[in-house]
Amino acid sequence: MLAWVRAVESLIAYWTGRYEQAARLAQAGRRHWAPGSIGARLASLEARALAIAGDRVGAVAALADAERSREAMSGHDEVPGIFAFPAAKQFAYAGTTNLAVGGREHVQQAIASAGSAIRLYRSAEDDDQSVGDLFAAHVDLARGHLLLGDLDGTQAMLGFVFDSPPDRMSASIVRRLTALGRELGGPQYGGAAQAAHLRERLQHTVVLAASPAAHPPELPT
Repeated sequence: MLAWVRAVESLIAYWTGRYEQAARLAQAGRRHWAPGSIGARLASLEARALAIAGDRVGAVAALADAERSREAMSGHDEVPGIFAFPAAKQFAYAGTTNLAVGGREHVQQAIASAGSAIRLYRSAEDDDQSVGDLFAAHVDLARGHLLLGDLDGTQAMLGFVFDSPPDRMSASIVRRLTALGRELGGPQYGGAAQAAHLRERLQHTVVLAASPAAHPPELPT
């Protein structure tokens, strides 16, 4: 329970922009050893926070720790539900982390991880699916393709977002879409019609998702 509480505190710090504190809280939680997936959760939280904070080396090391923790698990979590950290969510975290680390190799790994997260969530029971993580993984896939200069791939990955009801998008997804829209407006795309079209669709989606009538069903994870 102490480890899980540190994970929640780390999550709160992350989503309020205190990335270094989020990493420290996850590190503190890892000192409370426990069986099950909590080790993978804490290492994944640490990796994502360190990557956003700019500690590329620490983020990569924490990602490796998360993989080792997952491999060391024997069976399922004794206590399921909110205490469990499914492999699909770990892949989703890894995708976000690798994108933040940057570099072609990590971007390619981000694409692979986000794709794995989507496949696992789509094959899971309804109760084990996370709408927020599905959105996040698709946005990460879209950004990964964008960073590799593949606008067609970016458009294909955003299809899931554009086809989904805006009221299912949390504030964190809206922020990601807004940031992606800004990237599409960068000079490297030279005003390409496809980039401009995607940016307009993203802006329209963000306006709808951020309206007072939108009530996302889950908090960011």
